[in-house]
This record gives sequence, C-alpha cells and structure tokens, in this order.
Amino acid sequence: MLLSLQNVSLKSYNQNIETTFLDSINLEIESGEAVGLIGETGSGKTMLAWTILDQLPVLGCVITGKIFFKNKDMTNNRSRLKGREVSMVFQNPMLSLNPIQTIGKQFSLIVMKRFGVTKEESLIIAKQWLERVYLKKETDILNRYPHQISGGQMQRAMIAIAMSIKPKLLIADEATTALDANLREEILHLINELRVQNNISTLLISHDLLSIKKYCDKTAVMKAGSIVEFSETDILFNKPKNSYSKSLIRSLKLIKPNNSNDEDKKLTICSINNLYKSYAHSSKQKNVLKNINLDIYKNEILGIIGESGSGKSTLAKILLQIIHQDKGEVSVLDENGNMTIHNKPNRRLSAVFQDSLGSLNPRMTIVEILMEPMEISGGLDLSGMNDKLNNCIEKVELSTNLLSRYPHTLSGGQRQRVSIARALIQNPSLLILDEPTSALDIKSQQTILDLLQFLIKDDNLTILLISHDIRIVMETVDRLAVLYKGEIIEEEDPYTILNHPKRRYTKSLITAEYNIVS
Repeated sequence: MLLSLQNVSLKSYNQNIETTFLDSINLEIESGEAVGLIGETGSGKTMLAWTILDQLPVLGCVITGKIFFKNKDMTNNRSRLKGREVSMVFQNPMLSLNPIQTIGKQFSLIVMKRFGVTKEESLIIAKQWLERVYLKKETDILNRYPHQISGGQMQRAMIAIAMSIKPKLLIADEATTALDANLREEILHLINELRVQNNISTLLISHDLLSIKKYCDKTAVMKAGSIVEFSETDILFNKPKNSYSKSLIRSLKLIKPNNSNDEDKKLTICSINNLYKSYAHSSKQKNVLKNINLDIYKNEILGIIGESGSGKSTLAKILLQIIHQDKGEVSVLDENGNMTIHNKPNRRLSAVFQDSLGSLNPRMTIVEILMEPMEISGGLDLSGMNDKLNNCIEKVELSTNLLSRYPHTLSGGQRQRVSIARALIQNPSLLILDEPTSALDIKSQQTILDLLQFLIKDDNLTILLISHDIRIVMETVDRLAVLYKGEIIEEEDPYTILNHPKRRYTKSLITAEYNIVS
C-alpha cells in the first residue's frame, strides 16, 4: 500500500466556531494505481490534497486519524513527503509559480535540490520535460516569466516540474483545467503513460467526469467533506450505490448543440476590425492576433474556442482595453445608440477572468469586494447598494454565509461565482467570460449555464464566452468562432461547426472531445 488515510478528519476553530472540512476520510491508493476524486465544488477535494501534503492554508486546523505512506505513519511528518515522494499540480498555476523568477530558474532550483545536479544539468532535464508536455524549444519558455505565457502553457510547465522530481505519488488538482480538448487528452495520456512506465500512483482531482472515467482505476466520490462512495471506476459509473453518486453520474451526458439563430439578434453592439497584436520578446516580435474581424450582436452568446496560446485571452484584454492593440480598432455601441471608438476601459464592458483567486483582492472580504464597484461609481445609498448586492448574489446562487469570508477560504467554484456577481453588479451590456466554468463541477457548470441563458433574456445582456470545453460551448452559444494561432479560421452557428467543420484544426478539436466521451 502506497498511501492510506484512516479516519482522517480536519477541523478548524475560529472564534469558538467549529468548521469541519474533512469528516472521517478513509482512502487507499496502491502503487502504480490511478485514483480519481470527484464531487461538487466545495466538497473538500482540494482540502484533502492539501492535508496529505501538509499544505493547509487555514490556521488553527486540528487533524485526527492516521496517514500512512509506504506503511509508515506520516501523520505528523507529512511535510517530508513534499517534493520527494509526493508532488502536486495545483489548480491555479499563476499563483503557484514565482512571478519574479523565470520558468527556467524555478525549474532548475527544484531539480538541483531534488537530485543534487549542477545548474547546467538541471536545465537539460527541464528542457527534456518541457518537450514531453509539448512545450517546444522554440517557444523559449525557460527564459520567460509566468505572466509572459498563457494559462495553458503555465499549467503544462507545472506538470513538467511536478513530474521531473520522479515522485511516487502525483496529485493533480484540476491539472488540465486551462487546456483545450486536444492538449487535455495529450496531457492526461502522458500522465497515464508515465504512471505505467514508472509505477507512479496518481490522485486525479477533477470535475471532468469523462476524463476520470477514462483514466482512473478507482474513483472516490466526495460530498460535504466525506467520501460517500469508493469503488472500481467501471462499477461506480455503471452501478453507483450512493444516491449522491447516482445524481452526479446522471448529469454526465453528451451535450446537444444549441442551433438558435434568431434574426432579431443582429444589432451590433461591438465591432472588431483588422485587429493585430504582437509582443516583443528577446528582440523578436511574436504575433498573437492577426487581422481579427468580428461583430458581436446584442443579446447573443458568442463563443470563442481555440488551443492554449491561440490569443483568446489577449483578445479579451484588448476588448477591455487592459492592453492596447497594435493596429485596427474596436467600436462599441454607446448609451445613445451610436458606435464609438473604444480606446479606454468602459463600464459597459465587464469581465470574469479564468484565475478567480488572482482576480480577487486577498485582503478584502467578499462583501467588500462586491461593494467596491458600487462605491467607486457612486449614485446609490447604502440601502440601494445592499439591494443590488443581494440581487446579484441570489442570481449566482452564492450563500450569504460566505460574505464575511476572504477569497482564499472559498472553493474555486465559489470564488468564480463571486467573480460573476462582481461583474454583473455594474449592469454591463457586454459580459466577457474567460473560462467561467473551468473551476466548477458538472452540476455547478449547469447552474452557471442556466444563469447565462437567464441573463440574456432578463438582463438585456450580451455575452462573449471563451472556453476550452467544446461541450459547454456547443450547448450554450448562438454563434461560434474558432481561433487558431491568432486568426479566426471559422465562424458559424455551433451546429454547423460541430457536424460540418471546414478546417482540419477544428475537426481535431471535435475529435479529441469525442474520443474522451467515448
């Protein structure tokens, strides 16, 4: 037995209030075994991983029960496992990587400490692992800082670092969240291949039930801090015993495309014309966006899909004027019904970013975060702000009990709902969503998708949905644009693209998604 958790409970005591994070957890992982961990957002999956690694972010925690590793009691010595026997890929790579060190420096420091090699030898090892996670030499990743690469590239770098120390157990917490369908399949296949070749055990924490079904030998289901079912993956998905497991498995279904194409949705509220953007790096210019032409219509959901690094997030930042384009222009429909040049931040455009923790102020409570936009814009008294606040948190189904807490104490899905509520609080006309469901379990994903449809109908809102999840996009959007290497290569209704893709790249994305489903 490699890892054994026996009646492990985790509680915290803050101002004499007891909070239970984990409740009598029993879990065993054999050497070379792949175990999946699924459950709703906030069920305790990430907290369980942090407990194993002695990486708890909450002060005043009390652990009971026993944690054995290789049949040795490591309950009080779990920190000795980190970076040697156990490694972890965290959900938020931007927060896991040092922002003031290059990827190469961070990578080499870890490899040197683990194996006692020279810096030159460590960089050779780093390059080999980066190639294995499909980060080619010409991308010059080792000389870049985290903010200079895409979310998907950061996640792949994290996977490479985690695997380079040759752990006995790899814990992957939503390790493929930031990856498109092709890369998600490649990375999961790579992790599985390395597991088999090196007899490494893996604990895959994921909301993606389809990936868990395909790659895991056993699967545990968590609910409210407890494991309610643990069995062979095939048995769990075909004959779940627990009622919660049954409801979770029932939500796993193929998403049908939404073929809505209402002619009334032809009033342009945002127009992108001949847009170009490049970044300077190592005295070279890298083109990120090339000749982007796209109109966004009122009361539609426009989807944008594409692989990591294709320019999706850069396009979103230009629309928000967080960064400026090199050439071309963006026009936005103003309050008087006129198209005006958009060259500075505009409260009519709001956004929800992929990194929910990084986009929320860690020193402010949730209620302070939600109140801040209204306080800055003014125009409402305290009663009016409270009414608006309550309306927004009700829409995103955020519990009022969370308002007094800080972002780091919330689950990824809860933080994403806070981000959506904050974006809605200014009543924008165009809402830009960058991977809004990536941190959510399959049930919460559906809640957010239903919310988007409700907002379109009742809030006079237009939505730009950026996502790697083709199934989510196909169910949700009215129109779909495919971005590949900075260019829009297809633009059609989702039904047409799903069934009759014109470009080879689009076909590969759809095929990869289908292969995971099968």
